Amino acid sequence: CYWGYSFESIATQDPKGADFDEPQPVDANVEFCSIIKTKLGAHRIIMGAEMDCCDVSESGKKYYIELKTNRE
Repeated sequence: CYWGYSFESIATQDPKGADFDEPQPVDANVEFCSIIKTKLGAHRIIMGAEMDCCDVSESGKKYYIELKTNRE
């Protein structure tokens, strides 16, 4: 059973090069960041965020993904 950084690490590995039988050390200092510019009425807004991964469609549109886990 995995949660937190361990789950994020396993869930975002490249399946072609991953060795799922051999656990890899988790580096919590590695992150994927994005800067987003938008407008709200007359206000310009710049946001920065950390995401767990990004999926790019054939059209080039990016879908940012944040994974959340809950341990009960």
